[in-house]
Amino acid sequence: MRAFVAVPCPPEWEGPLEEIQRQIPVGRAVPSENLHVTLAFLGDVDLPELEELHDRLEGARLSPAMLQPAGLAQLGDRALALDLEPEPGLVALQAAVSRATYNAGISLERRRFRPHITLLRFSKLTPGGRGALEAAVARLTMPEIAASAVREAVLYRSELHHGGAVYEALSAYPVR
Repeated sequence: MRAFVAVPCPPEWEGPLEEIQRQIPVGRAVPSENLHVTLAFLGDVDLPELEELHDRLEGARLSPAMLQPAGLAQLGDRALALDLEPEPGLVALQAAVSRATYNAGISLERRRFRPHITLLRFSKLTPGGRGALEAAVARLTMPEIAASAVREAVLYRSELHHGGAVYEALSAYPVR
């Protein structure tokens, strides 16, 4: 089963993020129900490992964290995202989830944590599309997005379909 652990997008951010998506004429907007901050992408995981991770996350103390917008960023030719400040609490939350994942016997890709919410995906960004993206970002009216406290981390299952991924929340772990 393909799975990941993430912080769901704060509900009060959905409207402003959809406004940003409407202002960009290229790419495929990520549906509001799929907006999230990935803490650990697990890939394909067997059910026993997922159950072990669930047990470890249920027993983990997930410390408070904040989501603080830092601006828009193009992630290569594949996505446009809202970058987030690597706030110490958020970095600690991601580290706790990574430890629980490792202790559950699940290997993660070794990559630096870059907190962000993917807003638009590009299948193939042509030179004309790249120019349209850059022009749209340059004239974009950025809506107000206030910092928001992280309420929970969620274990999701992900199924890939022709129209994009469909996520199902399997379990939530409160941040306290």
